Amino acid sequence: MKRLSIQLTLWFTAVMILLTLIMLGFTSLTSNSVAQKSSRAVLYRVMEDLADEVDYDDGELEIDKDFQIYEDNVYSLLAKADGSVITGYMPAEELMQIPFEEGVLKEIRAEGELYYLLDRRITFPSDPDLWMRSVIPVSGRTINVAVLRTAVLIMLPVFI
Repeated sequence: MKRLSIQLTLWFTAVMILLTLIMLGFTSLTSNSVAQKSSRAVLYRVMEDLADEVDYDDGELEIDKDFQIYEDNVYSLLAKADGSVITGYMPAEELMQIPFEEGVLKEIRAEGELYYLLDRRITFPSDPDLWMRSVIPVSGRTINVAVLRTAVLIMLPVFI
């Protein structure tokens, strides 16, 4: 009887550990996906907000004071068509070497970090076009994922 009790306990423990690992894997997969979607959504939102802050007035470029070169973990710059920077910066020099390409979301590795990169051409009827480039580190939103994984690892054994 005692041997059967030990076997049942071991079997129950093995099943619970397996369920814990399955839940941890599921949580990890879904949280990474949500974090990446969130990063892309923030990038698009910031890009749209910044585009509204640039205009020409009587042939002179006006950049509104609300134009933030760093906002919500997104780095942005404004450049002329030839690539010369008007304002802003990128976190890695390699991100400046990539040719501008309208509306294409790219994953770029620079200085060991993975970034989402997005370019937008800002056109004006009678003035030169400008380019806006914004990037966000892919890992920028995954800090919460690491915290979530740690919490799951701590809490799941408590529920077993």
